[in-house]
Amino acid sequence: MKANAVKKSTWAVTAMSLFASLAVSSPARAESGELDGFLLYGISGSNALVQYSFADRQLETIGQIHLDDGRIISDVQGMSCIPGHLNTYAIWIDPEDNRTKLLYINTETAAATVVNDNVEGGTLGGATTAVAPEGEPYWRAFGVQLKKTNPPIDCDGWVNLNPNNSPHNLFEAETPTGMYTRDSLHRDAPVQSLPDGKALLYTGPASRIRFKPKGHGNQNTLLVINDDGTNEPMLLQNSNTYTFSGDMTVTIINDHFHNSRAMGHWWIQITGTGLTIEDDVSVSTPDRLVEFNHKTGEVHELLPLQRGYDSLTTPDGQTFYAAKDGEIYRIDPVNNVESRLGSLPSADIEGLAFTGSKVAAFSTTDNQLLLLDILPGGTGSVTPVSIGATDLRTIVLTKVKPVGQPTYD
Repeated sequence: MKANAVKKSTWAVTAMSLFASLAVSSPARAESGELDGFLLYGISGSNALVQYSFADRQLETIGQIHLDDGRIISDVQGMSCIPGHLNTYAIWIDPEDNRTKLLYINTETAAATVVNDNVEGGTLGGATTAVAPEGEPYWRAFGVQLKKTNPPIDCDGWVNLNPNNSPHNLFEAETPTGMYTRDSLHRDAPVQSLPDGKALLYTGPASRIRFKPKGHGNQNTLLVINDDGTNEPMLLQNSNTYTFSGDMTVTIINDHFHNSRAMGHWWIQITGTGLTIEDDVSVSTPDRLVEFNHKTGEVHELLPLQRGYDSLTTPDGQTFYAAKDGEIYRIDPVNNVESRLGSLPSADIEGLAFTGSKVAAFSTTDNQLLLLDILPGGTGSVTPVSIGATDLRTIVLTKVKPVGQPTYD
């Protein structure tokens, strides 16, 4: 299939940044030789590894990415490679044990091998490689590592609240009738007297709660309900702050109502299914730019990020380009700067790669590869190119066809 050039758009250049304008201009062809000689590898939404040859204008589906036991690998969001090697590599969270794992993916068979089954932190929103500085004979691997949280749970039980007034630990409960905060938990709160000497502040639905627990083990009786109907106590650490999100029912009470005042401790009952939980431990690795060892999976944080990007690429391992919700950013880890370059409002960018002079972005909105001329000195042009692939969630560009080197040893 021949790559068809479509339309070119221009990003208006300002003194501070580039702003995308997708207004249709005159038809344009992709620059001659810009992509010739490249191979593109991508992972589709159906978990299939695909290959596109720009020289032959041919798209090939290698197969669904799978482990030796036949299990299909799903939700790989970031993948990269080192030219000349048979495998690409990716970091992936295994839903069976919630562990973050380093994978090698064979580009001829789509077979995946687990290289490290317990990598620190979360999955990669995007991955990229760059040649090491002159004199250092190795490639460097980078990624946008998304924060890792616990898997969803079903739970029911009571928690003794620590009404801490620190902004980080502040109690919050988002309900349809409004927000309950630390300021709601006071002696003169508008509570309803209960027959057992307690006082009710609120009972009903909630979408999000944040709290810091108080007590000594058995004072908190929150139970996690397993798939088989059994339950086990959820171990809450009094030093941590927890955020529960999802559809739940909560009841907020004070355990001692005296002389029309709430004089005791504050408790919250939480009942819900499929709730996501974040705490100071599970989010100890935030959204961040990392360098990682593609042989061992060892991770080194370069910069905590303001957002979890969907994709990443770099021309040199020093300046990075990333995408999030149709916005393109430049990341400078040396100066700790994330700069918005422009917007592609009609494009859902799921993969970025570097061509040598431009940034290639795959848009799942119209299933086209976009060549972005956004490096310093670039024109800001956006040139869409059709490759016949659909719904690619991550892409890799390489000029060297793999020749059978299966590992990075």
